[in-house]
Amino acid sequence: MRVVVTGGGGRIGRSTVAELSAHGHEVTVLDLAPPPAPFPRGVTLRLGSVDECGSVMAVLRNARADAVVHLARATTNHDDITVFRSNVLGSYHVLQAAAACGQRVALVASSIQALGDYWYLRQAPHYLPLDEAHPLAPRSAYATSKAVIEETCRAVSREHGLTTVVIRPTAVIGPERWPDLLARMRASRPGDRPPVDGPLAAYVDARDVALLIRLALERALSGDLTGAHLFHASGADPLVPESLAESFAHRFPEHAAGAAHLAPGTPGVSIERARQTLGYEPRYRWRTLLEGGEP
Repeated sequence: MRVVVTGGGGRIGRSTVAELSAHGHEVTVLDLAPPPAPFPRGVTLRLGSVDECGSVMAVLRNARADAVVHLARATTNHDDITVFRSNVLGSYHVLQAAAACGQRVALVASSIQALGDYWYLRQAPHYLPLDEAHPLAPRSAYATSKAVIEETCRAVSREHGLTTVVIRPTAVIGPERWPDLLARMRASRPGDRPPVDGPLAAYVDARDVALLIRLALERALSGDLTGAHLFHASGADPLVPESLAESFAHRFPEHAAGAAHLAPGTPGVSIERARQTLGYEPRYRWRTLLEGGEP
């Protein structure tokens, strides 16, 4: 298949481009600047911004793309107006361009932060692990923009018949970060703050996000997925030495009852939908890497 990846030079983008290329797919990257390291052989780079709908449409048409993967985003390092405008309008430009160009599939990155107050335990989750059906309570501009993007994908699927796939990554770890994280885990003790964002200590290797993206694209382009879909992109276990039940008892006693049923190794973010629908299984687990696996 022919795929355009926006933001292909980013943390998830680099792994996604490598994963798609390694499996024989023709990849064109749309990004603001060339990456620090070259893309794999055969990958085409087009410079441009998703803020310009015409540029996106031109790249999709020139690539004769079957699908688009939209990973470009404004981070929380920008001011709130920039974050909201860039994330929401950039995603809308990509989706509208995909529909106008007759593409069959658009995959868009959201974030686990779309869960908002439930993710940060400002409100007690209705249940754990958090799955894709759990209610949202966004608060920040970034979280709200991601919730809007998810609904926009559903709307575009209804309006244009485009198959849309939204993924919600948790804390994304690039391969280069593992040595530092593993050193911190060796020194960690029960009750310590997790080394990744969020009290549920949910993490995912960038290469596993790329795997999920490839599996979703291939299923969608084969016709096995139609309409609008949402998947959590996360690891298979929490990044804490103890169980989440024990972690909550130490750090969040007010929420301990809601986590008490979680067995050791059970993550706080469910990936069962991706497992059942896509055959997704994370390949990079921190305990395996700690025992001498290759990062």
